[in-house]
Amino acid sequence: MLEKTFKRDTLRRYRFRWFLPLFFIGGYIFSFSFFKPFAMEYVGLTTLSIFGCCLLLSVLNRPLNITLPIWTLLIVFIVAYYFKFYLMVSFSESVRDWFSLSQWVFDSPNTLLKAYALVTSAFFVFCLVAWLFVVAIRHPQKMISNSDAEINYRFLISVLMWLISILIVGTGFMMYITKIAIMGAESVYLPFRLAGWIFYARLTLIPGLLLLLIWCGEQVGLRKYVNIGIILLFIHGISEMLIRSSRGALLGLFILLGFFFLITGKINKQRVALFIIIILLTALLFPIISHYRNIRIPDQEARIYSALEESIVSHEETSLSEILTSGGMNILIRFVGIEMLLPIVGANPEPLGVKNLFSPSVEIFHKYSVLGYHPQHVTGISTSLIGWFYLVGGAYFAVIGVFSFVLLSMIFWYILMRVKLLCLPVALAMFVFFFAWQFSIDAAFGSLGIGTITLTGSIAVCELIIRNGKRDHWLKKSSTVKTEEMAYNK
Repeated sequence: MLEKTFKRDTLRRYRFRWFLPLFFIGGYIFSFSFFKPFAMEYVGLTTLSIFGCCLLLSVLNRPLNITLPIWTLLIVFIVAYYFKFYLMVSFSESVRDWFSLSQWVFDSPNTLLKAYALVTSAFFVFCLVAWLFVVAIRHPQKMISNSDAEINYRFLISVLMWLISILIVGTGFMMYITKIAIMGAESVYLPFRLAGWIFYARLTLIPGLLLLLIWCGEQVGLRKYVNIGIILLFIHGISEMLIRSSRGALLGLFILLGFFFLITGKINKQRVALFIIIILLTALLFPIISHYRNIRIPDQEARIYSALEESIVSHEETSLSEILTSGGMNILIRFVGIEMLLPIVGANPEPLGVKNLFSPSVEIFHKYSVLGYHPQHVTGISTSLIGWFYLVGGAYFAVIGVFSFVLLSMIFWYILMRVKLLCLPVALAMFVFFFAWQFSIDAAFGSLGIGTITLTGSIAVCELIIRNGKRDHWLKKSSTVKTEEMAYNK
């Protein structure tokens, strides 16, 4: 089925990509007056960005089984770095307050140009590596599909319905009573690493099982269970927002679902409309959940209902347009990029050394030494992908780090495609979201080890469940039920 899906990705579908170079031209036109003292450097860097983009676009007409991680990283570069850079330079007075951590460099063309040069170099390396990779695998192996395997999907759906419901309720209750992983609050430790088990079960395992439920429903044409899976995903996202005060949990889960639908070729107008609704809902809830989080951080014993009610009341006099504008800007800021790179380039600290590449000390150094937060202040600010490598080894290492990250992403993606997984679409969607997407935005390399283990474990659980549906006695049982149904209908 996956093979047929990817064959339907025709050249016509990707023609829109050639409008993308106009984005760089428009950004240059709006911002070139700010860099008049560095006119030649700025036009040269913009030209390099356009050339790299066109080089990459020349191979992005290939099917998504090859290019999805590349499209993902391209979107991150365009939105997190270039778009926000042009926004900060062209409309500095209007957006200064939104980028408070980096506004001190808004009036420094030299620092801005250094950061832009670093972004351009990293972007060109990304385009070159991705282009070479796609050209090198021009004739990839056929993707393994589970459509030909004899699996009792109805049995799997019944198992998943019970398992997912128990996990959502059970882990949610445990997280609520123990106050695990409340955003902005100090970490809670439980014996036998229970806090980590509960947290990662909700972060990785439950979303994977929900995708598996939706996949099973699609395989047997039971749209009811597909819709139930989407509803459960929505409920899980809302529970994460309320229990952990996570403002982006709901949107993140539906981005994961979007990747899954792209991989399986199940994107349609209704699902695009659903995704737009989720974006608007997240923008609407963002200021409310922000205030709700501020209530719960000092008073973790506060009831969810009372804290949420207080937060809603505090925004009663705020117009809908103001709430949506505030929420939309906060969603944009969530694409961590140039605004975190600017203070790092401006501070130009001594590199921490390659030995700290996968150490949480990079994040700690960024918060307290670069941004100047008090050591007792708890915050979840990211360094950005380029910023992390810059702190480790300087400007040259930042480019080398992006090169390595892109290359490893593509290699692991290609390896995963060739592994004979029956839950392959679920595994691919989870990889693209939790590795290519989240690490390119949050740059949480300090937790790369545990993240890799939980991602691998969650995929393994999904595979174990779906392989259990191949057992002979379940298949016989399903065949007997179908025979009885046919006899009854006659």
